[in-house]
Amino acid sequence: MLMNHKNSKKFVKENSKLLNNISKQNNRNDFLLDNLISNLYLHLCNLVPEKIAFSAAINSRDTFKYFLEYSVENTKLVLNCNNNNWSLCYKVYPSYLYDQDKYKDNANISHVDSIVVYLNDFFTKNAKKYYH
Repeated sequence: MLMNHKNSKKFVKENSKLLNNISKQNNRNDFLLDNLISNLYLHLCNLVPEKIAFSAAINSRDTFKYFLEYSVENTKLVLNCNNNNWSLCYKVYPSYLYDQDKYKDNANISHVDSIVVYLNDFFTKNAKKYYH
């Protein structure tokens, strides 16, 4: 199929508008993600060593990105300390598999040296700061 010069300019113009909209959206999401990670890092610095807080915050980026692109799911970040060795564990309770009653029964962590951060609550509280 051949395009004449007039149609090709229109096509390029429409595509560039679409690309600009996509890049603006990506910039907004990146701004929000960066701020959420920074807020999580600052929050965790009060609870765990700085290196662990940094690792947990960076590794939570994909979770926050999923929340932005799809939906907010019940997600816990569990930080365990065993003899000064830290481990991170993400527990996800997708809404299509679990109802609220099952999630509430599963909410308690019995390990003594565990810190639990509910990422879904953290996300909703902190995202409100950046959306007016």
